[in-house]
Amino acid sequence: MFYLLLFPHGIHGDASFRFDSLRHLLDTGKFQPVVYSLVGPLISSPLLLLGKFVKDQFWWMSRFNTFVFLLSVFYFVRLIASAWTPERRRVLILLLFCATMFPKHVTDYYSEVFSACLGALAFILWTRGRFALGALLLCLSVWNTPGTLLGGAFAAAYFAFRERKLRYFFALGLLPAGILLETYLKFGHFFPKDYMGHVGVKGALPYSGLPGFSYPLFFGVLSVLFSYGKGLLFFTPGLLGLFRAEIWRERERDFLISGTLYTIGLILVFSRWWAWSGDWFWGPRFYLFASLLGAFVLAISYGKAETLPWRLFWFGAAALSLWVGCQG
Repeated sequence: MFYLLLFPHGIHGDASFRFDSLRHLLDTGKFQPVVYSLVGPLISSPLLLLGKFVKDQFWWMSRFNTFVFLLSVFYFVRLIASAWTPERRRVLILLLFCATMFPKHVTDYYSEVFSACLGALAFILWTRGRFALGALLLCLSVWNTPGTLLGGAFAAAYFAFRERKLRYFFALGLLPAGILLETYLKFGHFFPKDYMGHVGVKGALPYSGLPGFSYPLFFGVLSVLFSYGKGLLFFTPGLLGLFRAEIWRERERDFLISGTLYTIGLILVFSRWWAWSGDWFWGPRFYLFASLLGAFVLAISYGKAETLPWRLFWFGAAALSLWVGCQG
């Protein structure tokens, strides 16, 4: 009820370009030359039709990410039901709903919720041996946010070497293929130079105003991890639990490894993006998956705090994550 009816939903910034491009495509049958992907918006298009009969189109479209998140949590919990106790599943649900960045992200039409949720579902499906659906969801996730290509490739490569099966390499090849195809449909060429050539405002820093992935990697990673307003250390403290050796002996080890590799890919790519901070967006906009992974780490380690320092860490990380959810 809070997520759907009380949170102040809207369509702002980049999201408005996606929304307008989708309506233009549906009205004229032609792609507009915009750098933002239309994969997620196309999947949301049935809500436009629904909006003609119930409430209005803006109401439904601004809540698209909310529906994606709710359905993803429901399906994710079903997939782990046989391996997790009811108590631990409830902890995971509470953490995902209340102690992540999702309460803020679902209030707009940006791409991060769609990509993060489908990526997480893809990895957990692959750990359950369901390749085809997992590959489809990962492809949609990456195609919707091209900057996640490296992270998706890292995760797919891990499963390819883990399972020793060529089909994962096939999925790995599909990830850039979809991006190149959409680029061709919108711009008439395959190389995404328009996306990579996007520039920001020239400021006092010598590397400002440069196109694409021009931000110095060292300063980008430093800022992404430790800056007060955007740092993952403050917004996803549960990730620090990955440094505990016992975590890697859990059954969900493959999900943890693939999710960690995916997050590392996000950091390496978006730390070099000229707008690594997400501009005016609250918190570390491009790293929503890290928030989901942090909640997963806290849930999987719930009730296994044998020592006082670990108990203090778990309580502190959960409390700070809850503050992140409330603030968002």
